Amino acid sequence: ERYVVEKCVGEGGMGMVYRVRDLRMSRTIALKTVKGMFDEDSRAGKRFLREAQVMAALTHPGVVRVFDFGVIDAQVAYLAMELLTGMTLGARLDQAGRLTTDESCSIACQVLATLSVIHNTGFVHRDLKPANVFLSDMGGGRLVKLLDFGLSRETRQSAVRLTNPGTVLGTPHYMSPALIRGAEPSSRSDVYS
Repeated sequence: ERYVVEKCVGEGGMGMVYRVRDLRMSRTIALKTVKGMFDEDSRAGKRFLREAQVMAALTHPGVVRVFDFGVIDAQVAYLAMELLTGMTLGARLDQAGRLTTDESCSIACQVLATLSVIHNTGFVHRDLKPANVFLSDMGGGRLVKLLDFGLSRETRQSAVRLTNPGTVLGTPHYMSPALIRGAEPSSRSDVYS
C-alpha cells in the first residue's frame, strides 16, 4: 500500500525492476523484486537479503542508494532504491558500437574508484559486466554507478558463504580465468572483469 507501480523498467535473471511512486515519501523510485515466491531460508532469499544489506552499507556515489527492503505478504521480496536515468554500459555499447577514448577512460576510472571503496569495505562484486554498469545522467554530467550486488561476497574469512567452494558464478565472458577455474573471488577478479 506504500508503493504504486507505474511501469516495468527492467528484467534480469532473478527479478524485475519497476518504476514506482513512493506514496509515503512523495517521490519516484525503483523497486526491484525477486521472481517467484520469496523464501528467506533459500539460497536466493539469502542472496537477495545480502544484496540489500551490502548496497545499504555502501554509501558511495558510485553505488545505487537503497532506501528500503521488505517482503509483501510473506511472498514478494522487494528492494527500494534510487531511480536512475540514463542507460547501462551494455546499452551504450550496443548503441555506439565503440566508445571514444575519453568516454572509455572516464567510465573505467569511475568504476575503479567505486570498486576500490567496495573492496576496502570488505566485499567483492563478482558479476561486473556492462549490464551492471549504469551511465547515469546527472545535471549535464555522467555519473557511473554499479548495479546488481546479488552475487557479491564478503571477503572476511569468517563471513557466511552462500556458495559452495569451487562453484562458478557470474557471467563467463567477463570472469577472470581464476574464477572460471573455481578460485576464491578477490578484488583482482573484479578488476579483471
